[in-house]
Amino acid sequence: MTVRALRFIKQTRNNRKLPWLRSLSINGNNMTKGDYNIAERLLIQQAQSQNLMEEEKEKWSLFQHKYNNLWKSNSRLEESELEHESKYPIYLPNYNCVTKLIIMQKQRGPTSCRNFTYLSELRHRFWIPKGRAAVKRTLSWCMTCRRWKAKPFKLPPMPNLPDTRVKRSRTFEKVGLDYLGPLSIKSNTGVERDGSLFLHPLLLEQYILKWQKICQPRISCMSCRENLK
Repeated sequence: MTVRALRFIKQTRNNRKLPWLRSLSINGNNMTKGDYNIAERLLIQQAQSQNLMEEEKEKWSLFQHKYNNLWKSNSRLEESELEHESKYPIYLPNYNCVTKLIIMQKQRGPTSCRNFTYLSELRHRFWIPKGRAAVKRTLSWCMTCRRWKAKPFKLPPMPNLPDTRVKRSRTFEKVGLDYLGPLSIKSNTGVERDGSLFLHPLLLEQYILKWQKICQPRISCMSCRENLK
Protein backbone atom coordinates (compact mmCIF):
# COMPACT_ATOMS: atom_id res chain seq x y z
CA MET A 1 0.00 0.00 0.00
CA THR A 2 2.85 2.40 0.73
CA VAL A 3 4.41 1.80 -2.69
CA ARG A 4 1.09 2.40 -4.43
CA ALA A 5 0.59 5.65 -2.50
CA LEU A 6 4.08 6.82 -3.47
CA ARG A 7 3.42 5.99 -7.13
CA PHE A 8 0.25 8.07 -7.00
CA ILE A 9 2.20 10.99 -5.50
CA LYS A 10 4.88 10.65 -8.17
CA GLN A 11 2.32 10.87 -10.98
CA THR A 12 0.37 13.77 -9.50
CA ARG A 13 3.06 16.04 -8.04
CA ASN A 14 6.21 17.71 -9.29
CA ASN A 15 9.23 15.45 -8.73
CA ARG A 16 11.57 18.41 -8.28
CA LYS A 17 10.34 18.90 -4.73
CA LEU A 18 10.78 15.19 -4.01
CA PRO A 19 13.89 14.07 -5.91
CA TRP A 20 13.99 10.67 -4.19
CA LEU A 21 10.75 9.74 -6.01
CA ARG A 22 12.57 9.60 -9.35
CA SER A 23 13.95 6.14 -8.61
CA LEU A 24 10.47 4.79 -7.87
CA SER A 25 9.08 2.56 -10.61
CA ILE A 26 5.52 2.78 -11.94
CA ASN A 27 5.24 -0.67 -13.53
CA GLY A 28 1.73 -1.68 -12.50
CA ASN A 29 1.55 -4.15 -9.62
CA ASN A 30 5.22 -5.19 -9.75
CA MET A 31 7.45 -3.94 -6.92
CA THR A 32 11.22 -3.79 -7.23
CA LYS A 33 13.84 -3.92 -4.51
CA GLY A 34 14.36 -0.18 -4.83
CA ASP A 35 10.65 0.47 -4.30
CA TYR A 36 10.70 -1.69 -1.18
CA ASN A 37 13.71 0.17 0.23
CA ILE A 38 12.09 3.57 -0.35
CA ALA A 39 8.84 2.52 1.34
CA GLU A 40 10.71 0.96 4.25
CA ARG A 41 12.82 4.08 4.78
CA LEU A 42 9.76 6.34 4.81
CA LEU A 43 7.93 4.13 7.30
CA ILE A 44 10.96 4.04 9.60
CA GLN A 45 11.30 7.83 9.39
CA GLN A 46 7.65 8.18 10.33
CA ALA A 47 8.11 5.84 13.31
CA GLN A 48 11.24 7.69 14.49
CA SER A 49 9.52 11.08 14.29
CA GLN A 50 7.00 10.09 16.96
CA ASN A 51 7.85 10.65 20.63
CA LEU A 52 11.65 10.84 20.20
CA MET A 53 12.93 13.30 22.80
CA GLU A 54 16.36 14.89 23.13
CA GLU A 55 16.94 13.11 26.43
CA GLU A 56 16.43 9.77 24.74
CA LYS A 57 18.87 10.68 21.96
CA GLU A 58 21.58 11.42 24.52
CA LYS A 59 20.70 8.42 26.68
CA TRP A 60 20.89 5.91 23.83
CA SER A 61 23.71 7.67 21.89
CA LEU A 62 21.65 8.16 18.76
CA PHE A 63 22.91 10.06 15.74
CA GLN A 64 21.23 10.99 12.46
CA HIS A 65 22.69 9.56 9.27
CA LYS A 66 23.59 12.23 6.76
CA TYR A 67 22.40 10.32 3.66
CA ASN A 68 19.01 8.86 4.62
CA ASN A 69 18.30 11.00 7.74
CA LEU A 70 17.59 7.90 9.83
CA TRP A 71 18.43 7.81 13.52
CA LYS A 72 20.99 5.13 14.31
CA SER A 73 22.61 3.80 17.44
CA ASN A 74 26.30 3.71 18.30
CA SER A 75 27.38 0.20 19.25
CA ARG A 76 30.51 -1.22 20.80
CA LEU A 77 31.34 -3.13 17.61
CA GLU A 78 32.86 -0.32 15.56
CA GLU A 79 36.23 -2.09 15.33
CA SER A 80 34.70 -5.40 14.23
CA GLU A 81 34.48 -6.79 10.69
CA LEU A 82 30.71 -6.60 10.58
CA GLU A 83 28.78 -4.69 7.96
CA HIS A 84 27.98 -1.03 8.46
CA GLU A 85 24.30 -1.79 9.20
CA SER A 86 25.31 -4.11 12.03
CA LYS A 87 27.81 -1.67 13.51
CA TYR A 88 25.29 1.18 13.47
CA PRO A 89 21.80 -0.37 13.65
CA ILE A 90 18.70 1.68 12.86
CA TYR A 91 16.76 2.86 15.89
CA LEU A 92 13.14 1.64 16.21
CA PRO A 93 10.80 2.82 18.98
CA ASN A 94 9.56 0.16 21.36
CA TYR A 95 5.83 0.89 21.06
CA ASN A 96 5.10 1.50 17.40
CA CYS A 97 3.10 -0.26 14.68
CA VAL A 98 6.07 -0.13 12.26
CA THR A 99 8.26 -1.92 14.80
CA LYS A 100 5.54 -4.52 15.24
CA LEU A 101 5.33 -5.10 11.48
CA ILE A 102 9.10 -5.52 11.16
CA ILE A 103 9.12 -8.07 14.00
CA MET A 104 6.23 -9.98 12.42
CA GLN A 105 8.08 -10.00 9.10
CA LYS A 106 11.02 -11.78 10.74
CA GLN A 107 8.63 -14.17 12.46
CA ARG A 108 6.98 -15.23 9.17
CA GLY A 109 10.12 -16.97 7.96
CA PRO A 110 10.36 -20.67 7.02
CA THR A 111 11.16 -21.77 10.58
CA SER A 112 9.68 -21.07 13.99
CA CYS A 113 12.22 -20.01 16.63
CA ARG A 114 12.33 -18.58 20.11
CA ASN A 115 12.12 -14.91 21.01
CA PHE A 116 15.86 -14.38 21.45
CA THR A 117 16.49 -15.86 17.99
CA TYR A 118 14.20 -13.30 16.36
CA LEU A 119 15.83 -10.56 18.44
CA SER A 120 19.26 -11.67 17.23
CA GLU A 121 18.08 -11.51 13.62
CA LEU A 122 16.65 -8.04 14.14
CA ARG A 123 19.90 -6.73 15.64
CA HIS A 124 21.66 -7.23 12.32
CA ARG A 125 19.88 -4.06 11.12
CA PHE A 126 17.77 -2.59 13.91
CA TRP A 127 18.08 -1.64 17.56
CA ILE A 128 14.98 -1.53 19.78
CA PRO A 129 15.10 -0.28 23.39
CA LYS A 130 14.06 -3.20 25.58
CA GLY A 131 13.98 -5.30 22.45
CA ARG A 132 13.42 -8.61 24.21
CA ALA A 133 10.19 -7.32 25.78
CA ALA A 134 9.06 -5.84 22.45
CA VAL A 135 9.59 -9.13 20.60
CA LYS A 136 7.87 -11.12 23.33
CA ARG A 137 4.90 -8.74 23.39
CA THR A 138 4.51 -8.78 19.61
CA LEU A 139 4.78 -12.55 19.22
CA SER A 140 2.29 -13.11 22.02
CA TRP A 141 -0.42 -11.83 19.66
CA CYS A 142 0.62 -14.12 16.80
CA MET A 143 -2.18 -16.63 16.19
CA THR A 144 0.18 -19.10 14.47
CA CYS A 145 2.45 -19.19 17.53
CA ARG A 146 -0.55 -19.53 19.82
CA ARG A 147 -1.77 -22.49 17.81
CA TRP A 148 1.57 -24.31 18.11
CA LYS A 149 2.07 -23.48 21.78
CA ALA A 150 -1.50 -24.10 22.88
CA LYS A 151 -2.10 -26.75 25.50
CA PRO A 152 -4.61 -29.55 24.83
CA PHE A 153 -8.08 -28.80 26.07
CA LYS A 154 -9.31 -30.60 29.14
CA LEU A 155 -11.56 -33.54 28.40
CA PRO A 156 -14.94 -33.70 30.13
CA PRO A 157 -15.50 -36.40 32.77
CA MET A 158 -16.27 -39.69 31.04
CA PRO A 159 -19.52 -41.46 31.99
CA ASN A 160 -19.71 -45.11 32.98
CA LEU A 161 -19.76 -47.72 30.23
CA PRO A 162 -23.14 -49.35 29.53
CA ASP A 163 -23.81 -52.80 30.91
CA THR A 164 -23.86 -54.29 27.39
CA ARG A 165 -20.14 -53.54 27.11
CA VAL A 166 -18.92 -54.65 30.53
CA LYS A 167 -21.01 -57.80 31.16
CA ARG A 168 -20.22 -61.16 29.67
CA SER A 169 -22.35 -62.27 26.73
CA ARG A 170 -22.20 -64.45 23.66
CA THR A 171 -20.60 -63.24 20.48
CA PHE A 172 -22.93 -60.98 18.47
CA GLU A 173 -25.59 -61.19 21.17
CA LYS A 174 -25.75 -57.42 21.62
CA VAL A 175 -24.27 -56.26 18.31
CA GLY A 176 -25.25 -58.01 15.10
CA LEU A 177 -22.85 -56.24 12.77
CA ASP A 178 -19.19 -56.86 11.98
CA TYR A 179 -16.94 -55.41 9.31
CA LEU A 180 -14.14 -57.28 7.55
CA GLY A 181 -11.64 -56.38 4.92
CA PRO A 182 -10.00 -55.39 2.77
CA LEU A 183 -9.90 -58.83 1.15
CA SER A 184 -7.81 -59.61 -1.92
CA ILE A 185 -10.06 -61.07 -4.63
CA LYS A 186 -8.50 -63.33 -7.26
CA SER A 187 -9.30 -61.57 -10.51
CA ASN A 188 -7.58 -59.99 -13.46
CA THR A 189 -7.88 -56.52 -11.95
CA GLY A 190 -6.71 -57.46 -8.43
CA VAL A 191 -9.38 -55.37 -6.74
CA GLU A 192 -9.67 -55.41 -2.95
CA ARG A 193 -13.13 -55.70 -1.41
CA ASP A 194 -14.63 -54.95 1.99
CA GLY A 195 -17.43 -56.89 3.65
CA SER A 196 -20.11 -56.44 6.30
CA LEU A 197 -21.49 -59.32 8.37
CA PHE A 198 -25.06 -59.06 9.74
CA LEU A 199 -26.38 -61.68 12.16
CA HIS A 200 -29.79 -60.27 13.15
CA PRO A 201 -32.42 -61.52 10.63
CA LEU A 202 -34.67 -58.45 10.74
CA LEU A 203 -31.77 -56.07 10.48
CA LEU A 204 -30.31 -58.11 7.64
CA GLU A 205 -33.51 -58.04 5.60
CA GLN A 206 -33.88 -54.32 5.97
CA TYR A 207 -30.27 -53.74 5.07
CA ILE A 208 -30.40 -55.97 1.96
CA LEU A 209 -33.44 -54.15 0.61
CA LYS A 210 -31.85 -50.76 1.00
CA TRP A 211 -28.48 -51.94 -0.28
CA GLN A 212 -29.98 -53.50 -3.42
CA LYS A 213 -31.97 -50.37 -4.14
CA ILE A 214 -28.94 -48.10 -3.99
CA CYS A 215 -26.00 -50.22 -5.19
CA GLN A 216 -27.50 -53.01 -7.32
CA PRO A 217 -26.29 -51.57 -10.68
CA ARG A 218 -22.67 -51.82 -9.53
CA ILE A 219 -22.41 -54.28 -6.62
CA SER A 220 -23.95 -57.70 -6.13
CA CYS A 221 -25.26 -58.54 -2.66
CA MET A 222 -25.25 -62.03 -1.25
CA SER A 223 -27.07 -63.26 1.84
CA CYS A 224 -25.36 -65.94 3.93
CA ARG A 225 -28.17 -66.37 6.42
CA GLU A 226 -28.91 -69.97 5.36
CA ASN A 227 -25.30 -70.98 5.89
CA LEU A 228 -25.19 -69.50 9.38
CA LYS A 229 -28.10 -71.55 10.82
